[in-house]
This record gives sequence, structure tokens and C-alpha cells, in this order.
Amino acid sequence: MRSILFFLFISVCQFFFAQPDNSTIIEIDGVTYYQHIVEKGNTIWGLQQVYHVTSEELLIANPTIVDGLKVGDVVYVLSKETTATPVLTINYLVKKNETLYGLSKKFDLSIDDLVALNPEIKDGLKRGQMIKVPKVEGLENEALENSKEDQDITENPFVVASDSNTQQVESEQVTISFSDSTILHTVLKKETMYSISKRFMIPVSKIMELNNLTSTTLKTGQILTILVKNERIAKVKLKEVPAREGSGDYQSIPFEEQDVYNIAILLPFHLDYGASYSENVSDVATQFYMGALIALDSLKELGIKLKVQVYDTKNDSITIAGIFAKPGFIENNLVIGPLLKEEVKQVAKLCKRNQIQMVCVVGMDSGILEDNPLVYSTVTSHATLVRGMARFLAEENKSAPLVLVKPSDKEGEMLFDVFRNEYDKVATATSAILIESSIEGFNTHMRRRADLRLILPTNNEKSAMQFMNNVNRSSFRASPDKITVYGMKSWVKFTNINNIYKNKYHFHFPAANHLDYYTPFMVAMNRNYRTKYGTDMSRVAVQGYDVLMYFCNSFFLKSQESRLLMNDFKLVQISPADGFENSNIFIVKQEDFQLMRIIW
Repeated sequence: MRSILFFLFISVCQFFFAQPDNSTIIEIDGVTYYQHIVEKGNTIWGLQQVYHVTSEELLIANPTIVDGLKVGDVVYVLSKETTATPVLTINYLVKKNETLYGLSKKFDLSIDDLVALNPEIKDGLKRGQMIKVPKVEGLENEALENSKEDQDITENPFVVASDSNTQQVESEQVTISFSDSTILHTVLKKETMYSISKRFMIPVSKIMELNNLTSTTLKTGQILTILVKNERIAKVKLKEVPAREGSGDYQSIPFEEQDVYNIAILLPFHLDYGASYSENVSDVATQFYMGALIALDSLKELGIKLKVQVYDTKNDSITIAGIFAKPGFIENNLVIGPLLKEEVKQVAKLCKRNQIQMVCVVGMDSGILEDNPLVYSTVTSHATLVRGMARFLAEENKSAPLVLVKPSDKEGEMLFDVFRNEYDKVATATSAILIESSIEGFNTHMRRRADLRLILPTNNEKSAMQFMNNVNRSSFRASPDKITVYGMKSWVKFTNINNIYKNKYHFHFPAANHLDYYTPFMVAMNRNYRTKYGTDMSRVAVQGYDVLMYFCNSFFLKSQESRLLMNDFKLVQISPADGFENSNIFIVKQEDFQLMRIIW
């Protein structure tokens, strides 16, 4: 009981020292704010209560507080005593499915202000109702559109049509997208009302209203109704991006020549050890950045002047949105990263919206390239790798029988079809005949003293293990030294497959890149890296070096002669409307328990 009273006493003291009367009043762009200095114990919720503002109003004035309050930080709080500026209004016809919340965001005012203009809507909106809204540049002409009440199909009222010339230099386009739904969220251990509001991008006050709560205190296991809003309203400054002609092999993008080129590197460092912190992910991000720094040193020697900004994405969608909202961010010529799947998807969409070239540095679904010609994927997809393996075997194997084994997993079945279709397309009269079989039945094709090529295109460990065990059990039917197995690079990490089998049966696989630590160039670079960091270059660090070196060199110096460590980027545009994929294929084999590249 004593500890509770002590806590309440401390809280009252903290609230006392945070009174508006004790805060400096300043004016910014004609708006009056309290200038609050954060003290120990201050919280977002506490500032709301003292200054009578919403969490949304605090976040708009102070975007950085989404990461929490720190003692000594300056927080600007909107003064409710600010003299109101007369608002110019226009009539607006309410459309189907429109809500007070949606209109408040669309016209950039609070729900209370919207109701103040239209007291009759306090209980909700009705389709066809005429209301007053602030006059917003770019939205005036929409006010009376689609006014027929008998219209069955209504365009999404939260998507504003833009001029067809979306690449006009120095223009501004209002982009608004909206959808909503409610979900039930079970409160997790250590979750707070504020962390939940941040996660779902909904004000604390709205959560309390939806759940009839009078306190922000939550219990583990408590069920909350959450209104999920996928909404973004922003004036986006569009930049001119030169059009590409057709598809096919990559051509240097004609970036306008500049004295200094701006690059943003986005990586999930998790420097604040937040809720989504992962030591492994943080380490990988750091290694990539270390390799990138080595490349930046080399690029400087080549005469490229770069301004590089590095951002911590924290595996958090709000953080990423905040990065793109920073003043001047859209002036970047190039965005490199991030690393995680969901982060990459979000960044690709934001880069497309803001017309910024993006380099995807890790393997991703090929869907990331669809309808986004600004994305460059540095890691070859599994389907493209399998097509390359089919071409290699059609060209290099003229006599040994080819047995294509069908995997039992869905992705493997798709890759099976990809290989077969590509082989049928490129095979010549001198290419070996392709035989199709199953994991259980391929051994009937084994013959003594005859070379045999067995192909199983799958990344499924269970299928691969079953296949290799069957190969070993059936090897008495043939000469083991004449059996060659073709699989996928993922098999290298499959510990359940006996490494002796992979060595014994001459395991081969297609790869997007290949790292040989013993080439003279790699030895020299590794020595430099070791001098700088006290450790050897990891594959991730090498990828960081290669990506920065290649794309900065080819984009800004218009040179295709980048000397890389493990990659040989050959970018091909999927179609004129899609992005670019690295189509390069290495064929790698295991020999004497070492992985060696086959020169093809």
C-alpha cells in the first residue's frame, strides 16, 4: 500500500511540474505551441491529460516521439488557446461508405472540428447528405462529383485522381488511400495502451472509445476491438524519371548528372533494442553496412561524390513511413535495402510512389518486381536459377541420360515444370533426351558403367533427403563415380543430408553468386577489411560491397566494369511495366568437400 501511495505521489508531482502554466509558449508558422521539456516519468498519455490534446495531435507536431519520450527532449504541444483562423468552406456530398474519421483525414481536420462545422452529423453520416468541409487545394472539384444517389458503383472516395502526367517535374500530387476493418487483439505480456496504439496506428483515445474503457491500464489476455486503418494522406513531390524503352537487358539509367548523388541505406539495426529486436538480424545489418563502407571508400577514389544517409528501419512499418516522411528524403537518387521481407514490400511501394530507384539486396518473391519498374533485384529467383540449370545441361551434356525427378512439394513441382519447359525450348538435336521420373522410381534408370545425371529441383529438405538416401541405396545398380546429382543451393545447409553423399555423387547446383576466398582480389579486399574491422568478410559483408560498388558505378559513372567479389550482375527487365531481375547464373559443384564454380 505504501508503494502505491508513493507512486501516486510521484505521479502527482510529475504532473504538477508539467502544467501548461510552467511551459514556454512559442509560435511556429502562425500556430501557438507549448514548449514542454520532457522530465523523468513523463508519458504520452500524461501529456494528453495535462495539455488536453490527443495523441494524434502530439504525433503530428512531434513525429519523433513515436519512438518514446526521453528526458530533456523538447515536445511541442498545440495550444488550445490559439486564435482560430477563419476557415473557407465548400459544400461536399457524402458518398457511399464514407465516415467521419475518413473525411477528417481527407480534409486534414479533427472529427470535433468537422462536427463543429456540421452539428447535424454528430451521430454519423448518411449517403447523399450535403455538408460543409474546408476548402482544400486539389479537392475542390471533387466536392460535387458522383452526386447521383442511384449510382450503384461508387469510386473509392479516398483516392483522388491525379493528372495523367505523373512524372511532371516539381509538381505535387495528393495521394489518399483508405480501407478499414475491425479486429480483436489479445493483449500480450508487457503491452501497453501506447504500444498498441503505435502498432495499429490508432489514437489511444479511439481504442478507449471503441472498448468503453475509462483507464489506459491493460491486463495480459484482455481482448480489445481495434479499428485497423490502412491510410496515408500526403502531398508528394514528384520527380522526373526518364522513360525506359522496351524490356530486355539492363541499360544504364540516364540519371541527370549531379555534383553529388544522394543515397539512402535502410537496414534493421534495432539500435534501440525495441520489441522486435533480433540479435541475428541486427548483426546481419551491421555486416552489410561494414561491406558497404569499404565500397564507398573505393567509389570515392573513382571520383563519385556521394551523400549517404543510413536509417534504422527497426523492422517497424511506422518507422519506415516516418523515414520517407523526413524532409528531403524523396530527393534521394537511390534507396538500398532493407533486408526483411515485409520491410522490402513496404519500401518498394513507397519508392514507387515517390519515384525513387530501389535496390533489393536479398532474395525476395518475384512479385516485388510486378508493376514497379523502379526495383532492381540483386538475387536471382529460384525459377530463373532452374532455367539457367536447364540451359547449362542442354548445352554441356551431350551423351549422359538426364533423369528429371519430380519433387513432392508444391514449390518443387513448379520448379520441375520450369526446368522441363526450359529444357524442351533450348534443347538441340545433340542434347541428351530428358527422362521424367519420381523420387521412388528414378533408380530403374541406373545402369552400370554409364554416366547418369539426376535432377531434383526442390528447396524442400524432406524431399531432398529422401532422394539422396534413395540414390545411395540404389548406387549398386550403377558406378557411383558416374552419377551426378543436380539440386539447389539450399541443400548446402541441409544438415540431414549426409555431406559424404553430396561429395560422392558430385553434387551440382545453380547459384546467383559464388564466393571464393582465395582469388587474389578477394584476398586483397579481405586483408583491407581485416585491417579496418579486425575480422574477415562474411558473405553478407561481401554482398554489401558488391551492391554499392556495382549500382553506384553503373548508375552514376555509367560504367559496367565494376570489379566485384562474388556477383556478376546481369539485370533483365521482366517487362516494360515491371522491375529488373539479376539473371546471372553460376553453376557450382562440390568436389573434395569444397564448392567450386564451373566456368560455363
